[in-house]
Amino acid sequence: MYPFIWDISSEIFTIGNFPIRYYSLLFALGFVVGKPLISWIIKKEGVKNFDVDKFLGGMIIATTLGARLGHCFFYQWDYFSHHLLEIILPFQFYPHFKITGFAGLASHGAAVAITIFLFLYSKYYFDVSIKNFNFSIRRKRDFRFLWLADKVVICVALAGGFIRLGNFMNSEVYGVPTSDKAGIIFTNGITTEIKNTGSFIEEVSVKKSNLSREKFYQPIDISIFFTKNAQNEEAIKNFIEGEIHKILSSKYRKNIYDHIMHRRENPITYSLVKNNGKYTAMVNTLGIVRHPSQLYEAISCFFIFLFLLFYWYVSKFKPKDGRIFGIFLFAVFSLRFYYEKFKSADLFFKNGFMDLTIPQALSIPAIIFGVLIFFWSDLEKFFKKK
Repeated sequence: MYPFIWDISSEIFTIGNFPIRYYSLLFALGFVVGKPLISWIIKKEGVKNFDVDKFLGGMIIATTLGARLGHCFFYQWDYFSHHLLEIILPFQFYPHFKITGFAGLASHGAAVAITIFLFLYSKYYFDVSIKNFNFSIRRKRDFRFLWLADKVVICVALAGGFIRLGNFMNSEVYGVPTSDKAGIIFTNGITTEIKNTGSFIEEVSVKKSNLSREKFYQPIDISIFFTKNAQNEEAIKNFIEGEIHKILSSKYRKNIYDHIMHRRENPITYSLVKNNGKYTAMVNTLGIVRHPSQLYEAISCFFIFLFLLFYWYVSKFKPKDGRIFGIFLFAVFSLRFYYEKFKSADLFFKNGFMDLTIPQALSIPAIIFGVLIFFWSDLEKFFKKK
């Protein structure tokens, strides 16, 4: 049964040349589900004059903008510092023009932007209309920042689970290789790459071979089904021994070398059969078994969501200001710090005592802030007495 082969296409369908991916759909689903949820929570607390539609419009802008800027500044500034337009436009201009959508969003950036937005929204009236591109600020309102944040992060935890599930469906943000019994081989990149080599390929599929696993590597068989037009057996053999061998041993395609272990100096092994007038090649190689770290985080976010909702409910809809927000920050970013051990990321800080990745370094302030926010009401009372 283990390890699993994950070969689901990241694209659900395309509109023209623009692909609709699972990540985009699940990202949007977080807001779609969040709207009735936040409406119900606000209603239970007896608050009136809270325009959920306008609030949601601001949240969408803050989340998307913050996550995008966070990714560009924290993780890929070396690239985006030379391609500034690509930060705010869903296009790639180099090395050639391509519609990409906003490929690259960072949760730390989203957290900062959402916190700033909630603070401002608790103080001022915002009129935000995405449809009419209208934005204005009016007089002060009387919402407490921590009260508002407590309600919103319940929905944010749920949305975070959808987003990490979207990462899994897209075969991205995967973990480091693992020798554990369980694990996943992400093969969508290799099957897509082979399919795109020519119209003479009808289908590509991957399955585990009968050979035993060796540590991080699971022997796999890649089946390449050729169309009826491909009848030259010698040409097919040359294609496999040349182009397919080159693809499998590529050091420059991340979607290949992260998931396939095939050395260029080793000859490619395969079998070729003909059934019903069509050739089928079965190529033998090694798949790299990885931690499905996206699922770890998705499941954690769903549990955090349920816990926060339960905590709010048993507090009879009136928990102390900052309690839920503080728990959210501490739980989400402590787990994010821990789950980095399962991911491959660039080191931010390294010495003989501790190595920190960029997400871990960014999580530490959020964890500390979460603890302070949790006890904020008690600290406020203490200092008022003083």
